[in-house]
Amino acid sequence: AAWGPTPDETWVGGDKGKLLHTADGGKTWTVEKVGAPLSTVDIRRIWGTSKDDVWITGVDSDKHDLVVVRSVDGGKTWKELHRSGNAQSGGAIGFHATSKADVWAFSEYDSAPTRTR
Repeated sequence: AAWGPTPDETWVGGDKGKLLHTADGGKTWTVEKVGAPLSTVDIRRIWGTSKDDVWITGVDSDKHDLVVVRSVDGGKTWKELHRSGNAQSGGAIGFHATSKADVWAFSEYDSAPTRTR
């Protein structure tokens, strides 16, 4: 998963909460220390509204939960906004937002999308 608010700034996520960040167009990368709630999440989608407002969704590889987290401080801290027990590792996960205050997340195993405000 990858997303960037500008041509120089990009977030890249992978399994077990691996999250990389560049602010200089990829010349240097920082491995972000995400800790809980992302340390067991296989990151599937990254989206944001600015360099400070970043959303991540993925599957908890230990519990098979769909997880949605958000940072409002450029990745310094992350807050878990949603967790459901309906996802499975490798399942399709989607993200749709109408604004930074209205985000939908879903997995192919959920019976309905989850709205996070």
